[in-house]
Amino acid sequence: MPESPNYPMDPVRGAIIMCDHLDQMQNGKWLIVGTHQRWYVRGDILDLPKGINLYLRFQREMSGPFQGALKLVARDLSSLLPPLIEISFEGVVNDPNLPVEVGFSTPAVSFARPNDENKSHDPLVLTYTWWLKVDGHDVASAPLIIQYSAKDPSHAHNDPRQP
Repeated sequence: MPESPNYPMDPVRGAIIMCDHLDQMQNGKWLIVGTHQRWYVRGDILDLPKGINLYLRFQREMSGPFQGALKLVARDLSSLLPPLIEISFEGVVNDPNLPVEVGFSTPAVSFARPNDENKSHDPLVLTYTWWLKVDGHDVASAPLIIQYSAKDPSHAHNDPRQP
């Protein structure tokens, strides 16, 4: 869309990438391996003892300090539930022409299949959303989709990337 006074761009915009492995190289570039947004779980619980790796990139078109917040919220469950993960961070933009790049590993997290007495939803798909805010502006969001299936634990494996 062409730039127009009728469609001003937000002063901050960005992206969130979930991945299996994340490293910042000596030259400042990021190595991002195994990107995903959907996990398959056989059984009732997805345990991630090492947390979730996230790469954040956003453009803040002004110099100076900033406050960032990252949240993971359940979209399919009650809106009264608090975020599963909340991370606050801060930084300083020295050159507004360059993007800010940040890598995170969240704390350990578990996703339990909601109780379904009738087992009427097999597979059960739940959608979560990562939300990134910088200085109070919504900057980016990304889905995290978890599909629970094969309720029989004798057939379970817990590699979240494999159906």
